[in-house]
Amino acid sequence: MSWNPRHLSAIQSLTASQARMIDIQECLNHLELIPCDPDAARSLIGHIRWLALSADTALLATTNIFCLELHKLISSPRIEQKLKGPTLQTLKKCCNLLAWQLEFTNPRTGILQMDRLEEMTLLNNLKQSLKNNLDETPDSTK
Repeated sequence: MSWNPRHLSAIQSLTASQARMIDIQECLNHLELIPCDPDAARSLIGHIRWLALSADTALLATTNIFCLELHKLISSPRIEQKLKGPTLQTLKKCCNLLAWQLEFTNPRTGILQMDRLEEMTLLNNLKQSLKNNLDETPDSTK
C-alpha cells in the first residue's frame, strides 16, 4: 500500500508536509546543478502535488490554494526545459514562501493569518518567467 496524504490526520499532514519541503529543496538544488533534468522536474511536480493533497486533507486552505496554483503553472509540457535561470530562481522563491507558510501555520487550527499579495506576486512572476522562457526555448524539430 502506498503512502497517501489523504490518510493522515491534520497534524500528521502538516508535519509530513514540512518534511516534504526537504525533498522539494533537494529537487531545486539538483536543478541548479543540472538544469533541465526531466527526472528532477517530475519529482518536484510530484512533491508539490502531494503537498496540495496533504494541505487539502489538513484543511490548510491557504497552503492548498497556493500549491494547486503552483502545481498548475509547473505542470506544462517540457517544463524541465524551462526550469533554469530566472525561472528557477522565481520557483525557489515560491517554494521558500511555501516552506514559511507551513512553518507558521497553527498546527491545532490549520490557520495561517496572511494576505495573498506575496503569493500572487510570486505566482505572476513565475507565470511571466515561464512565458518568457517558452519564447526562448528552441524548437526541437529545427
